[in-house]
Amino acid sequence: MPDIHDEIEVLLRQAEQAARDGHQGQALGNLDAAENLIGTLPPDDNLYSREMTIKIWNNRGIVFKNMENFDESAACFSNALKLLGEDGGLNPKLKVGVHLNLANLMSRKRQYNSALEHFQQALDSASILQEGEDSDIKCKIHNNLALFYCNFGERDKAQAELDKCLEIKGGDEFHIDFERERRGWIRTNLGLIHSELADERELSDEAEAEALRRAALGFFREALDIYQHIGYSMMQARIMLNIAAVERRLGLKKEAIEILILARAIADKLHSERLQAMVLEKCINFHLTYGSSPFAGALDELFALLPKRLDPFAERTLRRIEDKARRAGQVELLKKIRRRLRSGEPTEGTKGQVDEPCKL
Repeated sequence: MPDIHDEIEVLLRQAEQAARDGHQGQALGNLDAAENLIGTLPPDDNLYSREMTIKIWNNRGIVFKNMENFDESAACFSNALKLLGEDGGLNPKLKVGVHLNLANLMSRKRQYNSALEHFQQALDSASILQEGEDSDIKCKIHNNLALFYCNFGERDKAQAELDKCLEIKGGDEFHIDFERERRGWIRTNLGLIHSELADERELSDEAEAEALRRAALGFFREALDIYQHIGYSMMQARIMLNIAAVERRLGLKKEAIEILILARAIADKLHSERLQAMVLEKCINFHLTYGSSPFAGALDELFALLPKRLDPFAERTLRRIEDKARRAGQVELLKKIRRRLRSGEPTEGTKGQVDEPCKL
């Protein structure tokens, strides 16, 4: 008969994997089951129960963030921090992770100062870790800070954070797969920085904008090679979407079609509805740009994929496509999208919001 500790930890791993694959309901079910098992542990297992409960609250926060229920997500992370206490309890790395999750959540909510506060608290908490033990977690903090600054248009600060990430020396726990993943993060963020800078320069210097896009494409392709070597399918698909977006802007129609078809195959294999929706959105954008493409039916596929009652993610996806269809002058397509939005009874408080395009 399996040990109850093993059962709890298996359920936590299954929840984390389900959340990464886009199956948020399944992840919540696994977390609830783990919590129920913790309730059966004897009193002398109190420290273990506490640590596992903290991990459950932290994972719930991630799941609710993925579902774009940001208030519930913040409440879960706050519960985890309360249980951790001032000293980080038995697992200081976990305290760093919770602050990092809160920082990323505040960034999604466009709360710049709150996000920076939690990034700083994550760095402060990491400072108590022993040298070498802190290498991977500090890399994650600086990488996430780079993406944060990039999303707020502060590319010099983003580049500085990537430089700090590169400067960190690995300790005993700095395994080769993590080193590869670190290089993948850096190449991805460099691609994002160059891509966004190209968008800025497009009106003033077309030649420079094209050069920046080609540089971005190179960084994204390097990142894709790394994640293919690691075997991280979700990241492969997401980077493919960035590659397709840049290739579309460079007029590389054939190459963009090929990479989108590959991304669709991965999303379908993973059965991740969130990833499938992201891929279909890029396919629709491609079709709006060129008019003729293999993706003429992508909008109908997206309609079939999205829930009948639109959640915030689904509505924001349609709002972005609606905006692109309007700018492209696609009147019939615009009518279809607006009918779907009306029939989906959008969640109160999301009407008219325009979310950022999906980024890593």
